[in-house]
Amino acid sequence: QLEALDIAVYADDPRSFNDIARSITDFAAMAQVDPPLDMLNQQLHQPLEQLASDYSSDYSSEHGNDYNSSAQHPVEVFYEIWHEPLQTLNKTHLVNRAIALCGGRNIFADAAVLAPKVSLEAVLAADPEVIVASAPSGQRPQTLDNWYRWPSLRAAANQQLYFVHGDLLSRHTLRMVEGVQALCQHIASARRVRPEQREHYSDTQRGQQTAEAVLAGKKPAPGSP
Repeated sequence: QLEALDIAVYADDPRSFNDIARSITDFAAMAQVDPPLDMLNQQLHQPLEQLASDYSSDYSSEHGNDYNSSAQHPVEVFYEIWHEPLQTLNKTHLVNRAIALCGGRNIFADAAVLAPKVSLEAVLAADPEVIVASAPSGQRPQTLDNWYRWPSLRAAANQQLYFVHGDLLSRHTLRMVEGVQALCQHIASARRVRPEQREHYSDTQRGQQTAEAVLAGKKPAPGSP
């Protein structure tokens, strides 16, 4: 309707990390200021590259490839955006790219719609290794503990039930890097409880510390990956 009135409209729907950078560059152009390339490198591309390096994937902003998950055995992830009815996100959402960057696999990536409603039976059949809930309030949803009713579920049996502040992953700004970092930590935790991975705990822990240092603008500790 606004366009019909000859009012300029800017529509944006980021589906990749590079789209976030493009959006910021577009806003700079509309404001007639220089694009903040250094800021984008320091606060978006470099932290994501470090996270990808630490958590088994390959992120290449220079070549336009948001991620290429190189994890040989990705962690099975259920990302819960609502509990009743159960709702999640498919592979067209940027959260799916974040999961892959962290070395995980979205169990409902191939769903036909962006935010599908899924049955409890479908989640139990997929048997995710970790369940991550989007928390709009930033507080752990009490409903997460409902999954303990199914002790045979891997995520419940291994106590791999987590949350991420919804604003960090749902709002596609530079702060999304904070959400990706938290998501990577949760997925790494689920990987550590695999019997074959427990002996590699110290290496994963060093990777987390390196990523945290980069995001905080500090130099990694000596001996870090």
